[in-house]
Amino acid sequence: MNRSWAKSSGDNGPLPIPRAPRISERGGQKKSDADRRNALARACPLGISFAMPPTPPAPPQIFDRARLAARRNRVAKTFADYDFLRQRVLVDLESRLDDTSRQFTRGLELGASGGELSARLIASGKVQVMIAGDTAARFSAAATARGVKAQ
Repeated sequence: MNRSWAKSSGDNGPLPIPRAPRISERGGQKKSDADRRNALARACPLGISFAMPPTPPAPPQIFDRARLAARRNRVAKTFADYDFLRQRVLVDLESRLDDTSRQFTRGLELGASGGELSARLIASGKVQVMIAGDTAARFSAAATARGVKAQ
């Protein structure tokens, strides 16, 4: 039996015809992808996988807050010696707020570094109440000494 489409392997005769593997599941029934998705939807009615925990885990703590506060407390001793760039930013922020006619009832300064911006904005009359927040106790104490509510 010589078939022109089958290549001969030499002495052993023609190679077998390659066929697609048969997919048989339970009782020879074939299931489509849609059937599988529907079965999963029935098993998980809320769209939640059984492998997922019922409550999401807490977000990872990327930074060591105690270490950050300790470093900022150490920096607070000599911060005024290296504060030239921050002073420039404070002047720019003040000039931009001077160009607006809006008055603010509250403001928040994060990473206050002594609350100088908060004190300037209160003195200018643009903001009625400022809260200065910093992780370092020394910077918070400096903000409180300037008359700014610090946290």
